[in-house]
Amino acid sequence: MAFSPRFFLLQKEGFLVRSCLGSGLTALRAANLDEPGKFYAAFIQLCIGLERMMKTIIIIDYMVDHHLDAPDTRTMKNYGHDLVLLFESTRALATKRGLRYCDAIAKVSMEYRILQFLAKFATSSRYYNVDRLGGAAAAEDDDPLVEWKKLLLQIISLDVPQGRIRRIREDAATMASILGDCMFVTQHDLDNRPLQLDETLRLPNILAAGASYAVYRLFKILSPLKETLSDVADEAVQLNQREDGNVWHIPYMREFFDFICTNKAFTLRRKRWP
Repeated sequence: MAFSPRFFLLQKEGFLVRSCLGSGLTALRAANLDEPGKFYAAFIQLCIGLERMMKTIIIIDYMVDHHLDAPDTRTMKNYGHDLVLLFESTRALATKRGLRYCDAIAKVSMEYRILQFLAKFATSSRYYNVDRLGGAAAAEDDDPLVEWKKLLLQIISLDVPQGRIRRIREDAATMASILGDCMFVTQHDLDNRPLQLDETLRLPNILAAGASYAVYRLFKILSPLKETLSDVADEAVQLNQREDGNVWHIPYMREFFDFICTNKAFTLRRKRWP
């Protein structure tokens, strides 16, 4: 069996997307007040991974309809970097093929709000620090760390058991009462607000609790995209076998995304991906 250049290009793209998503999810799970750089690393890698995953779906969908010919560069550049527009394009082509996986992401859902946040980061707010240093006018709410904290607090209020939050608060208050007369802290929140001792002891643990649920919600975005990509690629493989069975043009794309699942207990425990 021979393998065409298109096979290797799609294979390399699969490995690239897998690496970006895995790095992004791992960084997001580990990011906290003492490692704020990991928030940026997570956002960058997730934006790249999501964009290229959805563009891979669009490319292979096009190949199915055009005898395995890929779209030209201009066609793909027209899709830009807006993750929300890419998602809606992916949803539309999936619907055309009778695939309804992406319908699980409603426009009023927390998953869609995460997608909107990443879309804004991909197209503008990733340059927030440099733009402000250069004198550009930008609202404080455009700071991606400030935006992410607001989103994460909403996820915490929706998802994290209140008993767990209460225990974190009680433990922090106890430690602060013991240590308050012999130490002080100089630390700031993601919105640059100075923290008191009890907040320094409490907030990182609350944010860490929320991070695992944020990752779980990201998997709820990735899972329908994985299924859509897998089904479209399987259709392309079948076309490949009918039209040019001696040359392999399309990899089985599902193999690159075996780490994507929506088993909640498993996802909440795990800290590294793949």
